[in-house]
Amino acid sequence: MMKRLLTIALVFAMAFSFAACGSAPAKGETPTAAPATETPVKTPAETPGEEPVEITFWHSYSEGEEKIFTETVLTAFAEKYPNIKVNAIRMPYEGMDEQLVTAVSGDVAPDVMRMDLTWVSQMAKLGALECLNGYEGFSEIAANALEGSLNTTLYNGKNYGLPLNANTTVAVYNNAVLTEYGFDAPPATMDELLAARDKTDPANDKYLFCVSGSYNWAMLPFIWTLGGSVTDDAYTKASGYLNSEATVKALDTIAGWYNDKTIGPAILGEQPDGWGGIEAGNYTMFVEGPWFFSSADKMDTYTPALIPAVEGRSVSIVGGEDIVMTATSSKKDAAWTFIRFMLEDEQQVAMAAAGMIPVTATAMEKVDTSANPYVAVYMEQLKTAEARIPCSSWPTIETILNTAFESVLRGQMTSQEALDDAAAQIDELLAAESLHKISVSLHSFEGNDGADEQELSYLTQVWNFAEKAAKKRVIVALRLWNDGGADARNGEILDFLRSRTGDNWPEMRNGSFLLRDHLYLERAGKFDWPDLSANESGAQFCYGLRDQLGVLVDGTVVPCCLDHEGDIPLGNLFTQPLTEILTSPRACTLREGFSRRKPAEELCRRCGFAARFNK
Repeated sequence: MMKRLLTIALVFAMAFSFAACGSAPAKGETPTAAPATETPVKTPAETPGEEPVEITFWHSYSEGEEKIFTETVLTAFAEKYPNIKVNAIRMPYEGMDEQLVTAVSGDVAPDVMRMDLTWVSQMAKLGALECLNGYEGFSEIAANALEGSLNTTLYNGKNYGLPLNANTTVAVYNNAVLTEYGFDAPPATMDELLAARDKTDPANDKYLFCVSGSYNWAMLPFIWTLGGSVTDDAYTKASGYLNSEATVKALDTIAGWYNDKTIGPAILGEQPDGWGGIEAGNYTMFVEGPWFFSSADKMDTYTPALIPAVEGRSVSIVGGEDIVMTATSSKKDAAWTFIRFMLEDEQQVAMAAAGMIPVTATAMEKVDTSANPYVAVYMEQLKTAEARIPCSSWPTIETILNTAFESVLRGQMTSQEALDDAAAQIDELLAAESLHKISVSLHSFEGNDGADEQELSYLTQVWNFAEKAAKKRVIVALRLWNDGGADARNGEILDFLRSRTGDNWPEMRNGSFLLRDHLYLERAGKFDWPDLSANESGAQFCYGLRDQLGVLVDGTVVPCCLDHEGDIPLGNLFTQPLTEILTSPRACTLREGFSRRKPAEELCRRCGFAARFNK
């Protein structure tokens, strides 16, 4: 007889990873460290008498950057923390993300890594990264970091890294053309710039300024500056933001600039392009990153300035690299000590000499820009720069945005049509970042006394819940376990479902049936339920507490829905926040054990279902 009867299993798109995290901050809100009751505070390993420890750090610094990092930063670290040796390995940027995935799978991943900021959410979803919110000193670093850069480390509202160095784009003016068009200095506002349109000559490839492409990196600074947006502040919803009146107007404005030849054909990938056009005098201005000024003499010919403001807004886009800790590191204290060290002002300023723009307010104040005065403009622009959506589906979202922008510029769709369609697609991807799927047992009532009398009531409650969840685009799977558990009831259960949907159910490739949009009937293949009397398996991996968890009818949270007896209770939803439950020592130990294919719980070592994950 089941002691506790399974109600639902929740499947998350990696919503909970390997380490403790606090509540999700919205954009504009400083993340804080998790309460001490949620997770033990991690402290830096800085006691001189501690046992020596070696950590591995992957990076893709250039030769010049690596020289300063090695000779200045690492030397300072060794002096301050003589017990921690940093094995710094320069990796090729191309394919570095794939190498990390392979390394994590093979348990040979580095402890710390410098990575492209667009990879963080993807790596976090795969369970490769440690959540840093609960580490000592995190909240202080976060409060000092640039908001846009800090937001690049988010995944499901938690920080899986810290910004390490940043870049952005600013307005770059051709000084000769600027003078030709009657300007003594770069215009501060878009209205000032647009007032010079009558001085251009599009017939001879002389345009006012350049938008360098229809892709998001080039378009979003203008969309944001013109008052548009992509999502809400918490990055959870595009509808009402991407397709809002303000964003539609912003895209209409850009399309209007293209149609009346205020901007040139570069926006659709044609000539003159941004770099060639600004150098040839085809444009007064284009928007570009600090790499444009890699040659020192360019400051004699070109002037960087903030993107011309619209109603006080001058907004660009955040680029750069973040520093992360891998989830599989066995030296997390030392790894955190190194990460925290890299965010200190001294190291940030030292790397600025190699062209790295700092990511903290205090370090920015200490950077000497006399040798490279353009850096000051980029640092100022970064203060209002926005992050691209920190979402594991960003590559897909990027394509959706690029397609929408291009379709409008080519006159194939109106701005409203294109952005409505894009917002709906992005909403589905953002929803999948958190709760993705709910599996509900159709047999949970069978273990109760008086099951016959409870059947209709139970199934009705399940159905009402499933309908509501499916309407919110959460996938709901109604489960017939082991082809129905007590097979005798299958007919009654199926009759109930037919009474709600009819019997025209398309069969899916995995053997499930589509009852309605986002609502499925599923059957599980035969397997041996976890049993303490069964023999132990060998190495065993599982997605429990990684992609999924189980909730019993009394609120008990268990690692997965197969623990129908509640043999591994992690907490109770009726009395505890889910975050607290999932960051408890027992839950963390479970996840770490699964990662190493050494289940920590005796019951998990005897699970027949998990055997399929070892193939």
